[in-house]
Amino acid sequence: VCAAVIALIFSILLKIELYEWLLIIMAILWVFILEIVNTALEYLADFVSPHFSNNIRIVKDLSAAAVLVAVV
Repeated sequence: VCAAVIALIFSILLKIELYEWLLIIMAILWVFILEIVNTALEYLADFVSPHFSNNIRIVKDLSAAAVLVAVV
């Protein structure tokens, strides 16, 4: 959320064009959506397998990696 606010502040200060606003908003929403999906997958994985499982750890790591890739 903090990075999104900073991006929006810089967008205002730099007086970006409308299409640039759309790209910024779409990127922010994409990351938020992936964060929600990541959180849902983690809760589901914990529900399905409350004990430690290497496979569940991999699923959680991959969903977190998807969010990281979206940010970059």
